[in-house]
Amino acid sequence: MMTLHALPAEGARLYEAQYLGMRWLVERGFRPVLLPLVYPVNGEEDGGFRFLDGEGRVWGVRADFTPLIGRAVSGELAEGRTLRVCYAGEVARREAARLRGVREFMQLGFESFNVENEAAATVELLLGLLKEVGLPLEGLALTVSHTGLGEEILGLLTEEAPDPELLEMLAAKDADGVTSLLGLRGEAAFYLRQAVFDEGSNWVRFFGQEQAWQRLQAAAAPARAQGVAVRFELVPRSSAHYYRGVVFSLWGSRGKGLLASGGEYRAQGKLGLVPAVGATVALDQVLAEGAW
Repeated sequence: MMTLHALPAEGARLYEAQYLGMRWLVERGFRPVLLPLVYPVNGEEDGGFRFLDGEGRVWGVRADFTPLIGRAVSGELAEGRTLRVCYAGEVARREAARLRGVREFMQLGFESFNVENEAAATVELLLGLLKEVGLPLEGLALTVSHTGLGEEILGLLTEEAPDPELLEMLAAKDADGVTSLLGLRGEAAFYLRQAVFDEGSNWVRFFGQEQAWQRLQAAAAPARAQGVAVRFELVPRSSAHYYRGVVFSLWGSRGKGLLASGGEYRAQGKLGLVPAVGATVALDQVLAEGAW
């Protein structure tokens, strides 16, 4: 185990955890990828800082690894083979863009490309990674969601495109407000509330969401097997815009700190979109939670 004497104690712990996590992922077949902290911006918005250089070009400061990873390996994705990469480093986000105010300055994560139905394996890897950097799983909670599920249910109830305001209300668990605005009664009101508050699974059949529910249960199984509490969210509290499919977040024992998040998405390769899944750990939050 390496020792860092030149850094303050907290900084040394962060880099030690980064080293242990990267080594653990490499041992499991993930290839380390180095990405620039500053990169040319091509119109995308990721919540990060922007600045102009002396020639008028726009540059961005790294705010999220996942989109940059996809761009870096896009040429390899065309080959059709499974590609697994890992990464670590600092990110910088504007205050308003952070997930619920969470400070994420040091991240550690991994991505798998050209894979299908690996959400459960990704959750299992994530839990193993956290244990490797010294975080006990006791008291943690995993939330699982499926992108588009809230929109689909609203569409069934209203027979029109979902209202963003109603989605915000579902995310805030304001089931009574949504029920009132839509004039819902009887079973529709009952099962919507059940879905919003995770008070059973009878809503699944009522809204015809058996397939999504099966995928969510499969993704949650590794967490349950290791004693991690699991909760379902109809609309996820924290989810990057690029996720498509199962998404998950791991919360600290106090229920407030977001320790890690991930999910399924589509990465842009040179010949089109490819299925991918990954997870990112906020190392500073993990250490604050009690690792080491």
